[in-house]
Amino acid sequence: MSAPAGAAVARGRGERPADAHAQRAPDPAPAPAPAVFLDRDGTLVRDFRHGADPAALTLLPGVAPALRRLQAAGYRLVVVTNQAGVARGLFTVDEARAAGRHVAALLGAAGVRLAGYYLAPYHADGVVPRYAVAHPDRKPGPGMLVRAAAALRLDLARSWIVGDSLADVGAGLAAGTRALLVDIGAVAVPTAADLPAVLNDPRAGVVRHLPHAAAVILDGAAPEPATAGPSLRPSVLERRRTRGPESRGCSPPPGRGPRSSGPAPRAASLPRPSRPARPRTPARTPRPTGACAPG
Repeated sequence: MSAPAGAAVARGRGERPADAHAQRAPDPAPAPAPAVFLDRDGTLVRDFRHGADPAALTLLPGVAPALRRLQAAGYRLVVVTNQAGVARGLFTVDEARAAGRHVAALLGAAGVRLAGYYLAPYHADGVVPRYAVAHPDRKPGPGMLVRAAAALRLDLARSWIVGDSLADVGAGLAAGTRALLVDIGAVAVPTAADLPAVLNDPRAGVVRHLPHAAAVILDGAAPEPATAGPSLRPSVLERRRTRGPESRGCSPPPGRGPRSSGPAPRAASLPRPSRPARPRTPARTPRPTGACAPG
């Protein structure tokens, strides 16, 4: 005798409900997270020209605390670095990756966990055929950021990139992030007319260092004005002149003491003082060549 419609049907021991094998609905995927994309050289560690020696890579002052603040606020931290030295035959891609593992270990020891580390070993003028190509991963192309966003579920519209090169700014803007240029004197802007167009984008700003960038991102601190005035200023050129070989991890040439690494006086906005005549000095020591020569 069949049970009336809608009545419960008793089940014997060991029997399973008819929908026992139905799959449970999957939990909703977490929302994409914001990220801070980080250039490596000149932003996280001292700026070496085509350097891949892990022993030479040390964190810049204030980097670890700034990254811990960003991490605690929910930002995923992803390094995106151009390493054209691979394409130029100066070191191998395995050596470049080893340097990346060293940087990740330095950060890990300081309580900072990287969500990803991406490097672009390409350069169109390289000598290693496999890497001597124009590639979208090489900044200012957005390739590394786009790949990281897909792999790590990142929300590019809520993300930032921080780096010391206009290529970093260009890569971030092309990928849809906001961008902060770290002014270490790598970008020469002698006059307002020379201001790079990419810095006219309202999503771009200028900061003094990574802790300043963290304050802009987290606290709403004002970035430096992207002008040829107090930030990207004519004195940047003076700072570039003071960055001797020792700033890239080399010793000063014999007979010449270390040069100042601090900001030069803003001579471009002040009258140049007259200088007393100086006695003639012996010829200077020839400039270094090779790996320590100014690039």
